[in-house]
Amino acid sequence: GPASMTFFRDGSTHFSAGNGCQVSLPAGSAGNWSMLGRADPLFVFISGEGGGELSSMSIISTVPAPVTQFVNVTTFPELRTWLGGGFSYQIFNPSSTLRMHYNLISSIYIRQQVAKTKPCPRDQVPFNLQRQCHEVEVSPETEDKKMLPPAPGSSILPPSTRIWRSAPRGDGGSFGEVQRYYGGSGYTYEIPLANVTMAKFLQVSRIAGTAITNAWLSTATRLVSMEMLLENKDLGGHVVVNLVCETSPGGALHPVVNLLPVRLADSYGSDVAKGLDIARWVVVLVMLVGVRVWRETKRQVLLGYSGLAYVLSLEGIVDAITIASFFALQYMRLNGQPKLPLPSTTFRSYSQAAYDQHHLAVLEAWQLLLLIVRFSSFLRFSPHVFRFFKSFSRAMRMFAFYLLMFVPVFLCNAFLANAIFGPHLENASTFLRSFYTLVFAMKESYNVERMVVHTDWAFPFLAYFWLSTVAFFVYGFLAIAVHAYFEVQHMEGSDPNAESWSLGDWLQWMLWRPVLRWATRGADGEKKRDAEEGGDQDEEEESSDEEEHEEKRG
Repeated sequence: GPASMTFFRDGSTHFSAGNGCQVSLPAGSAGNWSMLGRADPLFVFISGEGGGELSSMSIISTVPAPVTQFVNVTTFPELRTWLGGGFSYQIFNPSSTLRMHYNLISSIYIRQQVAKTKPCPRDQVPFNLQRQCHEVEVSPETEDKKMLPPAPGSSILPPSTRIWRSAPRGDGGSFGEVQRYYGGSGYTYEIPLANVTMAKFLQVSRIAGTAITNAWLSTATRLVSMEMLLENKDLGGHVVVNLVCETSPGGALHPVVNLLPVRLADSYGSDVAKGLDIARWVVVLVMLVGVRVWRETKRQVLLGYSGLAYVLSLEGIVDAITIASFFALQYMRLNGQPKLPLPSTTFRSYSQAAYDQHHLAVLEAWQLLLLIVRFSSFLRFSPHVFRFFKSFSRAMRMFAFYLLMFVPVFLCNAFLANAIFGPHLENASTFLRSFYTLVFAMKESYNVERMVVHTDWAFPFLAYFWLSTVAFFVYGFLAIAVHAYFEVQHMEGSDPNAESWSLGDWLQWMLWRPVLRWATRGADGEKKRDAEEGGDQDEEEESSDEEEHEEKRG
């Protein structure tokens, strides 16, 4: 709304806004905009009054600077601007968009990790440019754990911010992109939940803004993270918000947002999961462990093979992985879930619980995949499905030999891409990134324009890569798969119409003998099985008679 600022002859200033906000600045502080609680600058257009005398001035329009977003933060001044601007507005203001849908139910936990000093690898540096050298990454071995020395302006910070702390209970650390993982230890500053109010906004923002300066941070800082727990008002769920700023030795920041949903209370889905666990206990223990292993081992022995033949087969390996993943899943479930946070003056992290629940969901999906794969293997009695399995088996053997040519050439291509485009493109700056880029480039998803702009070697490399990798090797995998299916079609093919199963055949395949007798009441399926077994007995008797006759003749 409209705003005005009046400068008085005694040097004092009065600021009045249309929303009722009025601030009076004492003499000698005219123009001190930081006291107005604004972190972003204002471009002010003024008009004078008083017939040529500087008696008063009024603001006729203001243009605020663009709101800084966290994903665009690249320097510490931008981080301070975001902390005192958009972040403070969303967290402290009860009518903000965030607070309309979420409740803050934990303290705000700010943490930094500092790298140790190390001998400088370059000693021939002018004395006026010599500085301390620090480790590039932080780890349990390279993290500095000494008390931080006092710095100018640090007196406003609590003394605890200078003391290193180990990872608190339940803290799963932070995941980044410059460095893959950061532990939960470091130097911390905690904003209690009771202080997250409009009444204490200026006090908290002043201390937090001081923390994001050289009063607490330094060139040895490698991580600045902010963690809190939010509760969704509409769905009743919780989310761990972990905002990470990775700090390079040069001072540039790389922001990473980690939003981790976490379940802290039982729901209807929890009851469904418990019911599924009971069903899986029956399927895994009774069907796989109790029946499947015993029957398959016995069948291998009857066929004249070792009982370990099933254990070392593809079906046996899939069954073993399924059983192992099931017990791992049950172990994670029996550990329980974290409880709802209680009112406390200290911070409690739920990031490890969020990571555990994420891994639990991944394990659930993995076990479902194994069960679907095992179920699909039962369908091999169908001639069409059998040919696909046989084609896959033959193709995998040829793929193994084909990879002996493909892998060395592809690794050399990744090394060549790193050498050519490493100084110019971020996705080729390291060998591993070049490898990932070429994997996706097999689908022709590379940025040709940027590659051509930076180096003249772009077109020769792209032409060579297409001929050597895409045109030859990638299509070679397709040719092997087609050849394997063509080979199986001719050697293992059968007529589905001539070998179709009747209802009795299906029942005989699916049911055990007692169940088959009860279901068919002596119908065709049981009779056919008895007839087949009787025929087998007749053949055995005939063979035994022939052996006795040969012995007598001898």
